[in-house]
Amino acid sequence: MSIVFVPPPPTPRSRKLAKALHDTIEEFRRENPATRDSEVRRALRIAASFSGGRTPQIAAAAILLLGLIVALGVFTFASDTGEGDMNVPLAVGGIVVLAALAIVSRRWR
Repeated sequence: MSIVFVPPPPTPRSRKLAKALHDTIEEFRRENPATRDSEVRRALRIAASFSGGRTPQIAAAAILLLGLIVALGVFTFASDTGEGDMNVPLAVGGIVVLAALAIVSRRWR
């Protein structure tokens, strides 16, 4: 059984804000025709950070750090006890997966 997350529909206020943002961006682009899409995306990220928009990024970083600490703990425990030859490859695999997730999430920003 799979559960699919469906975001809630936008509220009238959020639609109004989105329209105002779109109009502002279009006006800015008319005044500054050399504006690139990447600059607009970066400006929107900066604006979101002013309103507390960095909370998900901080939470994601904390989760990745916690996962890395747990994976390193499992790796250390498995190598100290000398038991469970499968624990070491699993821990190394976990560290590699977490590192890959960190790299991918960093590139999406």
